[in-house]
Amino acid sequence: MKTIKNLTFAALAALAATLLFQTTITRADDHGQKPDHGQKGDHRSQHITFQKCPVPDDSEFAGDFDFVGTVDGDCGAGKVLFTYLAVLPGDPIVRFAGEYTITDSACPFKTVCAGSLDTRNGRIRLNGVVTEGPSMGDLVEVRAQKDGNCSSGTMTITPAERR
Repeated sequence: MKTIKNLTFAALAALAATLLFQTTITRADDHGQKPDHGQKGDHRSQHITFQKCPVPDDSEFAGDFDFVGTVDGDCGAGKVLFTYLAVLPGDPIVRFAGEYTITDSACPFKTVCAGSLDTRNGRIRLNGVVTEGPSMGDLVEVRAQKDGNCSSGTMTITPAERR
């Protein structure tokens, strides 16, 4: 099972690297307007704050856990679920990938992110892409702080500019 997780992590790390270095594109004459996918308004960066703590995961990967908590911010109040996809242990930097699912807010979505935890200071830095929801394809940046077993921080969703 560890091999599968490492292979999954390698694939997600490659995706994150590709997203990090991708060329931005803009759509002519949309003036930053968001395509109408059931939500009106412009397509500016959204900022979401979150707090989450671990809960046992009853999946086939016994011993693993998920994080659940709350979100607030530009999308309103809601819930967050974070599920690990892969972990590459290290000292002092732990690299990992996971999926965030935001529900019960005005703009629910899923995102896959990869990045690292610095065990010296508890700082978490992740980058990814929205994989489901009206903002699919938009870029995601997570900056968080580990506090004991829990973490809190900010998620910024930046529109992928299209031409």
